[in-house]
Amino acid sequence: MFQFKLPVNENVVIANRDSFWKKLIQMKKDGGRFLQLISDFDYTLSTFYKEGTERNPSCHGVLEHCSLFPDSYHKATEELQREYYPIEIDPKLDPEVKAEKMKEWWSKAHDLLIKMHVKQSDIVKAVKESDIRIRDDSVELINLCRKNQVPFLLFSAGISDVLAEVMRQKCHIPIGKEYAVEIVSNKMVFDENGVVVGFEGDCINSTNKNMYRRSYVNRQRSRDNIILIGDNIGDIHMSDGVAFQNQISIGLLNDKVEERMESYKKTFDVVICNDSDLSFVVELVKYIVEEDDYSALKEEEGEEIGEDYIVVPPSLG
Repeated sequence: MFQFKLPVNENVVIANRDSFWKKLIQMKKDGGRFLQLISDFDYTLSTFYKEGTERNPSCHGVLEHCSLFPDSYHKATEELQREYYPIEIDPKLDPEVKAEKMKEWWSKAHDLLIKMHVKQSDIVKAVKESDIRIRDDSVELINLCRKNQVPFLLFSAGISDVLAEVMRQKCHIPIGKEYAVEIVSNKMVFDENGVVVGFEGDCINSTNKNMYRRSYVNRQRSRDNIILIGDNIGDIHMSDGVAFQNQISIGLLNDKVEERMESYKKTFDVVICNDSDLSFVVELVKYIVEEDDYSALKEEEGEEIGEDYIVVPPSLG
C-alpha cells in the first residue's frame, strides 16, 4: 500500500486535517508543474533567535547592528523596535491602526538609513559581519524547488539588497528568474556614487504584502497550487490576487506561542512553533513533486504513527 509520512512533533500543528488532506492530495495529483512557493524571509527562512533568548537580526537588523555605523544610529533603531514591535504582534489591535503604525515604523527606519549615507559596499560588509542565522532546512527547501523547477518567491518587508546579499553569502543561492528564485522587497535607490538616496516605489511592510508582486503573478499564472510560508498573520495576504486552486499556508509561530496560537490556527493550515526547522515543508514539497504510481492507491483515513509521523491518506478523490 502506498504511504507517505510527514514528520510531525509537538512543534507542528495542523489546524484542520480534513481540509489539509484534501488540498495536499489534489496538489500531489497535479504535481510540481503547477506548484509555486511564496515565502517571507525574516524569521521565516531565518530564525527568530540566535542562541538562547538573543534575537536574530532581520534584514533591516543586519544594517542596524553593523559596526560601520555610529552608536546614535543603533540607539535610534532600538527605540523604534521597542515602540513598534509590540504593536506589530498584537493580535487584538485594529488592522487599520496596525497598518498605519507599521507604515510609520518602516518610513522612520528607511529615513535613518538614508541619513547614514549607506553605500552599496557597506551592504556587502554588513552581511559578512553579521551572524544572522538561517533556519535549518531553508536552503534545502529552496534548492529542492530549484532542482524541480518550482518557482520560489521571497516576498519580504525587509530590504531587497540586503536579502540578496544574505542569500549569496550565507546560503550560496543565486537570485533571478533564470534560477527560479526571485525577490519582491524594498529596493534601495543609489546615486552615481553608490550612496542610498531612497527606495523604489511605496514601502512594503508586514501589513501590506498584498500589493506588490503583479508582474511576478502574471508570469506564474499557470501555477495555481501554492505553498505559502510566513511568520506574521499579515503574511497570509502574500497570495492575494493570485488565482490559485489550492493553497497550503504555513505559519511560523516563533514567539508568545500560547498567546497567539489560536489566531495562527485560524489563519494558517499548519503552524510550526518554537522556532523549529522546516523539515515538514521540505517533505511536503518532496511529496508533491516526486512522481508515483497511483494505480494501487486506495481511499482511507489518515492515521497516527507514533509521535514522529502522520501518514497522508492516499485518496485522490
